[in-house]
Amino acid sequence: MPKLKKEVKNCLLKGDFQTILRLGKNNRGHVTGALLASLYSTDDLLRWRAVESLGLLVDQLSRQDPDRAREIVRNLFWALNDESGGSGWASPEAVGEIIRHRPELFSDFISIMVSFQDDPSLIRGIVWSLGRIGEKNPELVSDYNPLLLELLDSPDPQLRGLALWSLLKIKAVIPAPRLQALQKDPGSFTVYENGNLHTLPIAKLPD
Repeated sequence: MPKLKKEVKNCLLKGDFQTILRLGKNNRGHVTGALLASLYSTDDLLRWRAVESLGLLVDQLSRQDPDRAREIVRNLFWALNDESGGSGWASPEAVGEIIRHRPELFSDFISIMVSFQDDPSLIRGIVWSLGRIGEKNPELVSDYNPLLLELLDSPDPQLRGLALWSLLKIKAVIPAPRLQALQKDPGSFTVYENGNLHTLPIAKLPD
């Protein structure tokens, strides 16, 4: 279905998530496959929009076929394992978006997602996902607040900023001394939100 794949890609480039959902109703497997392939795109914005689209599409799918929806999540985790032969570029982010939309069906996958935290290529996606899930359901990720607080001391400004962004989304309590230090942080980071990538100074976030 080359034509359909091209249409999905064009929708991602335009941020047209509703058309992707419409296409997914009649071509579910092909559209899902196109989005999964886009998780490996070198185009950052296209990849992130594929993450958001996959969350929406699996939410739609799960209401008719929850078993198939859970199979997609399991396949995303398979992509994270060495045996799969893939790097699972944006798998944690995609899992996070899926959980965000249907926590009653997928919340048991949160601990599995976080179990990959020691992989430096995956931790940023995990941190972003915790913020996305916690924004809607703080209690689901509260056990991981200590992890996010620890990452505020990371030497990597991208990880430091994402950890702060996630904690603020979750409305977690951040110790005053740490918050004051972050208000003087010279670093900046990039985060995907509202369909676009935004580069933000860390110091401005706690305002």
